[in-house]
Amino acid sequence: MRANVREVARRHASHVGIAWLAVVGLCSVFLAQPQALGQSGFQGLSADSSGQSAGPLELEAQFTASTSVGQASRLYIAVNVAPGWHIYSLTQPPGGPVASKIKLDPSPRFKLLGEFEASPPASLSLEPEAFGDLMIETQEGRVVWQAPIQIAEGVQPEDTTISGHVVVQACNARGCLPPTNYPFTAVLGSGFETPKEEPVKTVVQAGDEQRGSLGVFKENLAQTTIRGHIDHTVAVPGGTVKLQLTAQPIQGYHTYAWQPTKGGQTAQPTLIALSEDTAWKWSQPRADKPVVEKDNAGEKVHFYEGPVTWTVEIQVPKDAEPGEHVLSGIIGYQSCSNASCDMPRAAVFDVGVNVGFAEKTGDVPLSFMAGKYSDAVKLAEAWNEKQPTTLDLVSISVHAAKEASSKSLPIMILYGLIGGLALNLMPCVLPVVGLKILAFVQQSGESRSRIFELNLWYSLGLISVFLVLAGLAIGLGLGWGQQFSSLTFNVVMAAVVFAMGLSFLGVWELPIPGFAASGSAQAMASREGRTGAFTKGIITTLLATPCTGPLMSTALIWAMKQPALITTTVFLSIGVGMASPYLAIGIFPSLIRFLPKPGAWMDTFKNLMGFMLLATVVYLLTVISRLAPPMVLPTLALLFGLWAACWWVGRTPGTAPLDARIRAWAAAVAFGVLMGIFSFGWFDDVMQERFNTMLTKRIAEQMQSGEKNIIKTDADNNALAWIPFDSKKLDQLIAEEKTVMVDFTAVWCPNCKMLEHMVLNTKTTRQYVDSHGIVAMVADVSSWPEDETKLLQALVGTGGQIPVLAIFPAGRPNEPIVLNEMYSQNRLFKELDRAGPSKSATASLSDQRDAEELVQAVDH
Repeated sequence: MRANVREVARRHASHVGIAWLAVVGLCSVFLAQPQALGQSGFQGLSADSSGQSAGPLELEAQFTASTSVGQASRLYIAVNVAPGWHIYSLTQPPGGPVASKIKLDPSPRFKLLGEFEASPPASLSLEPEAFGDLMIETQEGRVVWQAPIQIAEGVQPEDTTISGHVVVQACNARGCLPPTNYPFTAVLGSGFETPKEEPVKTVVQAGDEQRGSLGVFKENLAQTTIRGHIDHTVAVPGGTVKLQLTAQPIQGYHTYAWQPTKGGQTAQPTLIALSEDTAWKWSQPRADKPVVEKDNAGEKVHFYEGPVTWTVEIQVPKDAEPGEHVLSGIIGYQSCSNASCDMPRAAVFDVGVNVGFAEKTGDVPLSFMAGKYSDAVKLAEAWNEKQPTTLDLVSISVHAAKEASSKSLPIMILYGLIGGLALNLMPCVLPVVGLKILAFVQQSGESRSRIFELNLWYSLGLISVFLVLAGLAIGLGLGWGQQFSSLTFNVVMAAVVFAMGLSFLGVWELPIPGFAASGSAQAMASREGRTGAFTKGIITTLLATPCTGPLMSTALIWAMKQPALITTTVFLSIGVGMASPYLAIGIFPSLIRFLPKPGAWMDTFKNLMGFMLLATVVYLLTVISRLAPPMVLPTLALLFGLWAACWWVGRTPGTAPLDARIRAWAAAVAFGVLMGIFSFGWFDDVMQERFNTMLTKRIAEQMQSGEKNIIKTDADNNALAWIPFDSKKLDQLIAEEKTVMVDFTAVWCPNCKMLEHMVLNTKTTRQYVDSHGIVAMVADVSSWPEDETKLLQALVGTGGQIPVLAIFPAGRPNEPIVLNEMYSQNRLFKELDRAGPSKSATASLSDQRDAEELVQAVDH
């Protein structure tokens, strides 16, 4: 399987050693006597309408017109290079010689459909003195460039010409001509005979000093170049070497993402595998850039934009004998553009790894030869069965996409409507829904049109927030409730809700019609207005975002992976679902006849709602305490300042002169600003210093006591033995074929806490988990740490909607079972049964079942 890198006798002369005066003089000779150059052993066709001759180069051009449906016509440009001369390819990397370029004159009579391909392919060589490690791509003899074109409808090919020019730099052993324009005109013909295809010739410098150059592989007409090397010239037994494979497609093309095996998708993934007979251990390939996901005719495809490099760590066996060890493998790949695809290809590679007693780093290129993609599929499957089970985020994303592919837009809209309607019963919303009940009572004496108008404004305020959240989801990938991971958002919300609570307790009066309710019950009835109704709708929705209703998570997760219009539609359906009760009451006011008439009871109810709002502030403070513990006291200081400011405004009655009210507001605002500066300025620094001191002391005490890193969520013994999430620990557990249950939670997620208390941390669940050897991990995404967020996004997509419980079955970690709704204990046990126990617990469970069956037999 090993193919040594071939040496080619001819090497280009160095450009550096030629003085610029000599080049200028040589160029003037060439330009003054092009005919003489053409006669120097080079007899070509004379220039006509289809060709152009100049100096050592001669151009011909033709195009063919396809008569088959779905088959493109083709444009051919042939260049004959005089003996002893060469040109540079269209794909010559920048930083070296001038790449050839083909430019077509614009015309409505045809359209270029793809990139030009060269036949035969360029020869690859190195000029380290001039260009270092840059690969030089040269062509000589007869070269044919061809590209697909489309003749415009109604245009007669025989009456059409295609014109343009080629910019080429020609060089020989003495030097180079300056880049020159060679015009051409193509007419209808039968096309040119393609030169005989030969393998790519690669020239690599001999000697240890030059072995750092990369091995290169590019098949004829392929759109992607493969490069590869290992990073050690000498490795030691028990050490590690890294193999790197790079796929570099031409502009406009992309390479599909790596997967362990082919799977069932249409797009052919990149496959990397070793030969089966090697005893050396390889790690899972890791790409140097993120995977791009795109919908293609209903199927999710995963690919990399531009060049991508995979790194594989290879462990040298501890008993490896000194000397050269040959490692061989294969890479299968496919490259596509938005319009067309290459055939799936493969490159077989091998490399000699020298094992010695002194480690020495340095790049050693791989040797390549053409292979078959089907061989890559077979070898990848065989190799994957031998490899220890590992977690792969790309495979998880593909699995999640397949699970979600059965969902449709009408179903998701229905889920959104149901979930939005249920939001009105969530604990996050109840404090503000209570305020809306007051508004319903206030509206009892209004006309039907007035009731409908006020409820419509409330609904518009509510829905407007959903539209903003949809925009954030589309533009920033921000999921439902993620704003609560922002310290600033929580502090602002605490301040707003605190001010509202003080208003309903009579400390002051919000200057918003329909929101201030510090007067008598009779006066309250006249205060509901459009602004108040709209603002209540906004506040209601903002407070609702930590919660999710039934089926709502499924709709949101699905929507986050869809185009912008569909995402907006699903978010809008949730908003309409949440607003539907208020719209229904606006249309049918008789639905609230059961509410008592306005009276003194409203003052008591109003005060109760004020205390509920203050309870919401306490909840927000618990969120702040988890996001940034030192910020709790500065936030309390800010709230104290707001309290004083609201009292200052409230002590000035609304009947006071305008200048008195303005002075009161100015003093209150000034005091509030000063308190904010004090709270999050000097006081913030003091609390941060004290917190750091306390944290350092706590860590020292934990280290001295040997306290284990296990999270205890309940005071009793029913709590699961939660392990804090760690990606390396998760990989280790998966390699040990453990079934792992990961609970994604956040301090600002009430639904998460409810599930933890009612479903997870119970005696029954604890017994089940322990008996099946299941490991419980908790991933706190309150502030969206990197590792937890990556895994969550692979499971449920961008936005990371929680609560989410992911079960990774033993031996099948890349096919996780995901619960992303409010689930029951029976549902949890059903999914855990489907996942199966850890491998270590299988035998004990079998013995337990045998014992139970024996007891039953004896009883009978």
